[in-house]
Amino acid sequence: MATPRKVSLAGGHEIDVDVDDVVVEGPAKERGKSRPPARRRGRPADSDGLTRERIVAAARACFAESGYTAASTHMVAARVGLTTGALYHHFASKRDLFLAVLEEVEEQFDASFRAVTAAEPTLFGKVEAILSETVRLTTDDPTMAGFALSVTIDVARHPDLREAFTSAWPRRDTFLGHVVDGAVASGEVAAADRKVVLDTLTTLITGLLVVGNGLPKAQARAVEGMKRLLAGKFPRGMT
Repeated sequence: MATPRKVSLAGGHEIDVDVDDVVVEGPAKERGKSRPPARRRGRPADSDGLTRERIVAAARACFAESGYTAASTHMVAARVGLTTGALYHHFASKRDLFLAVLEEVEEQFDASFRAVTAAEPTLFGKVEAILSETVRLTTDDPTMAGFALSVTIDVARHPDLREAFTSAWPRRDTFLGHVVDGAVASGEVAAADRKVVLDTLTTLITGLLVVGNGLPKAQARAVEGMKRLLAGKFPRGMT
């Protein structure tokens, strides 16, 4: 229960104040309410993994909208609400940031393609599922298609990006390679044609991504045409 006491004010007036409402500084502070516990020093809780994810997502949007040349680390940092110095704690340069986005986008496609093809027993069914999933991914997140377009343009203009992009090409075998390897094992594809089929699928997906940047209807029609082509039902002229 609070204990009232008299407190003198200027002019000789007195008021009743509950002792429990008084914060006392120094050793006697236990007689009143204590101060809030001091904050622990150190980086924010999300300064590592979560902040890095936010930076990569913001960079993907910036590269998709402006391209590699026009996009800047300052632009990315501002989008996340960080200083440029804080961004450099995670990425040493804009090039490193671009390559991190490239890897993150590839991993997203890999995980999605594996998920949608798992239940499909044939190569035709797997490819159809991949084509449809490409449309879904770029529709749900247009920056995916925008970044893919940025890659095709920027890699041609910047030799340092081209070298990294080319050296990473074998890694793309993990995205569609499991599909082609399954088809080889089942006899749907000859072992000698593995690379041909793999590069064809990779080119189809890349083309769909580029077309999907601002042309979603054209992308959907292209997917339909590819499915018909695979099924041997591609539109033909009168004979």
